[in-house]
Amino acid sequence: MPRDGSGNYTLPVGNPVIDGSIIDVLWANPTMADIAVQLNNVLTRDGVLGATAAIKFANGTAAAPSITFSSDIALGFYRVGSNSIGFATAGIARGSISAVGGWDIPAPASGIGFTQSGFAGSDTAVFNGGTSGSFRVTDRGLPYGTSLHNNTGAVTGTTNQYIASGTYTPTITAGINVTAPSASVCQWMRVGNVVAVSGRCFVNITTSTIATAFRVSLPIASNLTGASECCGYGGCQSTDNINFTVEGTAATDDATFSSRPPTNGATNIPFTFTYLIS
Repeated sequence: MPRDGSGNYTLPVGNPVIDGSIIDVLWANPTMADIAVQLNNVLTRDGVLGATAAIKFANGTAAAPSITFSSDIALGFYRVGSNSIGFATAGIARGSISAVGGWDIPAPASGIGFTQSGFAGSDTAVFNGGTSGSFRVTDRGLPYGTSLHNNTGAVTGTTNQYIASGTYTPTITAGINVTAPSASVCQWMRVGNVVAVSGRCFVNITTSTIATAFRVSLPIASNLTGASECCGYGGCQSTDNINFTVEGTAATDDATFSSRPPTNGATNIPFTFTYLIS
């Protein structure tokens, strides 16, 4: 007889026999044939008979995986939750895949958490972020990608260690002995909490040889705490070597250009400075 919905097998009608029953072909042959069918419907240890339908396993746990190995029963797979599978080593959860395909790999107890090698000439890893861009690492360990720079949204604050770049037109504030300040579009690049800036600004120096200063706004707010957190240089070699030092101004959170120019008049000042986001 076939097994019931729970997999239970029942002997054919006429079984079991009682003491003193005569062995009869009408009983024995159908019974043996039925048993033979059921024996041929089982999985064999030597792998000769394989499954013809899905195999159902117990849920298991990380400590006791339901799919494991005879020589290493603490290694294997188990059901984490609805449509989620987990895998374990040494009886400890090492990762899982959620119902929507998300991978969760926790930190190891010690050592390197993830190692991957790529075929020579091919990328070692590629991460696709959909509309956010992609990031890849070559077989030589070089990072590339559309999302490596120019992060979406503001790259402000000190919490995240950004790698980003862009352009901006700074605000030039006249300080001492200058009028008509302006600036061209300037460049900036942030790596971690350090920002490098370069560009060109224009001022009209009123009087020569006296203290002169103006301020240039930063592309990313810093919260500077001292002059040493922003340093650089600006100068115009074609106009009597007018040189400006660049230092941070904590009170206004910008870069102050200072000089005692040997001449006056309209001055074009290329510059570069770096500063710390505090």
